[in-house]
Order: sequence, then C-alpha cells, then structure tokens
Amino acid sequence: MNATASRTQFLGRTATGLAIGTEIVNVVNAPEGERVEEGVRATGRLAGAMYVGGLFAGWGAPAGPPGVIGMGFVGGIIGSIGGEKAADGIISLVNAKPQPVFVQPSPASRMPKYNRDLYEFIQSQNGSNEVARQRRRLQGEFELRRAAGHVPE
Repeated sequence: MNATASRTQFLGRTATGLAIGTEIVNVVNAPEGERVEEGVRATGRLAGAMYVGGLFAGWGAPAGPPGVIGMGFVGGIIGSIGGEKAADGIISLVNAKPQPVFVQPSPASRMPKYNRDLYEFIQSQNGSNEVARQRRRLQGEFELRRAAGHVPE
C-alpha cells in the first residue's frame, strides 16, 4: 500500500467515525418517543452511505485517488438519502394500523324470501326472457300475499 492509499484509507475511516458519532448524537437528542424511529433512520442512513459510497468509490477508482474520494463522497450522500427513505418505509409499515375489513351484505340478504328468489334469479339469468316471466310470476305471488294480509303495506 502506498502513501496515497494509506491517507485515503485514513480519510475514509475518519469520515465513517464522524458519521457514526453524528448519528449517535442525533438519536440521543431525539424526542423521547421518537428515539427508536430515529435509530432506525440513522442505521438506514449509515448503511446506505457505506454501501452506495463504496460502489461509487469503486467506479471512481480508474481516475485515481481524487476519483475515489469524489465518487465515494457523492455515492455516500446518495446512499444516505436512499437509506433514510428505505428506513422511513420500514417504519411506516411497522406503524401501519390494520384497516377493518367490512363485507357489505348482498341486497338479497335483506329482502323477504319471495323478493330474494326474484333477485337471485335475475342475477343468474343476466336479462333473458325467462327473467321477465319469473318476475311476473313472483310479482303475482307478491300481490296475492299482500291481498291476503301477509305482507305489510
């Protein structure tokens, strides 16, 4: 390892130490109920910065030490932003409240038996001529029941 690589490695480790120290301060100074969430965000920022910064630094290697430092810095910023967004997504998934599932009853379940038969028959026939005949037959039964006093007005 030559002197330039040694200095570059020292800069990288120093920057990583400063980033970790800054994130620890951010978590400690977070409001009481938000420390866990801030810790998750800090972890996402650090992981993203290290991963993407490392990728970009590798891509900058052909340009020599200035390319490694420059591309690593740019990649670290991009990775930090992406890592925080990913951590926010995880936090929102964990904190999501389950939505109640409401199954609306079919209209047929609230109808008297003779209307339910007609409704279900119409749904099954999709408008054939048989529907009209069945509707007239059931309507006739309905009128007879109403005349007999079995159906309230």
